[in-house]
Amino acid sequence: AKSEETMSHATPTRTLSNGIEMPIFGYGVFQIDDATTERCATEALEVGYRMIDTAQAYGNEHGVCGGVPDGHARVRLLDDAGIG
Repeated sequence: AKSEETMSHATPTRTLSNGIEMPIFGYGVFQIDDATTERCATEALEVGYRMIDTAQAYGNEHGVCGGVPDGHARVRLLDDAGIG
């Protein structure tokens, strides 16, 4: 596993009206089954993604949560339903 220092390289963000900084790039998991989503979410975080775009309607939110390694520093989950 990569160290937090290695994974903390700059990811471009935009500040939302509520002050939260949101990465401008996200990793989408639409139409990916739960088991595959877990692996993909883990790999996405390892290569630098800081936002996983998911929704309850995709039916794979358990895979996204399972893909976030224990001890992963400051992972913030954003509910983007109200953004728009």
